[in-house]
Amino acid sequence: MRCAGPRVQQERDPSGVSHNGAVLYPVSFGDDEPDPLRARVLCSYAEGVRALVRLGQEYVDWTLPVESTACPAIGVAGHLLATARSCHRLLDASLAGRAPSDADRSRSLVCCGPIPPVPPDRLAAGIDRLVAFDAVATRYGERLADTGSDLRLGVWDAEGRLSATRHGLLLALEWHLHAWDLAGALGWDYRPADVEVLLDGLPPAPSPLPTGGPWEAVLAIAGRRPPAGERPSGP
Repeated sequence: MRCAGPRVQQERDPSGVSHNGAVLYPVSFGDDEPDPLRARVLCSYAEGVRALVRLGQEYVDWTLPVESTACPAIGVAGHLLATARSCHRLLDASLAGRAPSDADRSRSLVCCGPIPPVPPDRLAAGIDRLVAFDAVATRYGERLADTGSDLRLGVWDAEGRLSATRHGLLLALEWHLHAWDLAGALGWDYRPADVEVLLDGLPPAPSPLPTGGPWEAVLAIAGRRPPAGERPSGP
């Protein structure tokens, strides 16, 4: 089984012939039968990366405040890059049989968590941060696809023994929530294609679920407050 990758580029087959379109990478499942959930997680992860980069290209003023994060858009971009980088260190530690550091665990499992302020002397162009995020997060998605489903990324307080697939799901949720945040700062709406898979990445939901559709429920459980009126869909 194959899953669309996060970036649009050319793919080469073993003969070296290139094909135009979205890059595809093979999904390794560790057994003969594909895991439908794992495939959906990887596709949602890739979709979230693409959405963030696409939205970043629309930004001119990176000092725009982003609701739900208490920081400007450039802070969100830096937070995304730091999170993606820490994921590689987390996976490296697990593959080497080492316990992950507390710092990397806190940065790579940050769904709905607070974003630290950006020091003025460290401000850089937000799009540069998202371009770097694209490369780092794309590579991590490829590594997840090549990782056996039985790999565990340490023991986590809220998750227990965290599998690679579960970590990909939590990251997909993180990417999509911040895509909604960045779109909202520009006055747009955003919603992912496969909302149902993201529901599995949330903490236990209240019963009954918040009113609205599945995406509205995800936003509410994640602490977001959608506006009362409708917003146009973003790019």
